Amino acid sequence: MSAPSNSLDDLQSDIGNLHHLLSVLYAQTTEQQFVRADGSRNTQADEISALAMIARDLAERMTEAADACLSKVLAEAR
Repeated sequence: MSAPSNSLDDLQSDIGNLHHLLSVLYAQTTEQQFVRADGSRNTQADEISALAMIARDLAERMTEAADACLSKVLAEAR
């Protein structure tokens, strides 16, 4: 990881990387055992999967927002 930057390109890239990381995390959490051997629901697995999905989706929206901001800044600079 690099030092903080004031570059919108770097911010956009970092948010995109975060989204990718969270997408992989979510994919892995959906491979858990959601039902225990006794037939009861594993609520911790449900919670972890739900939180990973929320984080992934938020990072996706942040990526889209960063793209829009960068496009706006570039358009205004022209």
